[in-house]
Amino acid sequence: MAIKPIHQKIMTLGGCLVMLLATLLPLVNVKSYRWNMLELPHKIDRLVEHTTYNTLGKVLVAALVVCPLIVALVAWFKGRAPKLVAVLPLLMALALIVILFMTGPSSPGIGLWLYTVVAIATFAITYKP
Repeated sequence: MAIKPIHQKIMTLGGCLVMLLATLLPLVNVKSYRWNMLELPHKIDRLVEHTTYNTLGKVLVAALVVCPLIVALVAWFKGRAPKLVAVLPLLMALALIVILFMTGPSSPGIGLWLYTVVAIATFAITYKP
């Protein structure tokens, strides 16, 4: 049973909204601290000492907000997103998870895991081969 285009568009836009809301949940856990999107850009210097990872982390944090907006805009105007656009939020979330695991005491928070799961679901809904 195929998903109708209007239902696909609504589910894609809903997934993008949930991804944006997930950024308000804790994205990173460090000891007793839980940082979300509002605090993380200022605190990433404390998480990552290496300059390259620090800069890349800031870019990925910004991409967590920008990518769902891009997918939503493309889905709104075109009906469905191309494969590269649909997979962008998932790639950014996975890259941030890898950096968090590589750099030490921090770990992904519930918001980042929720974001990743919803990005997988949105990719599955949005992309048709």
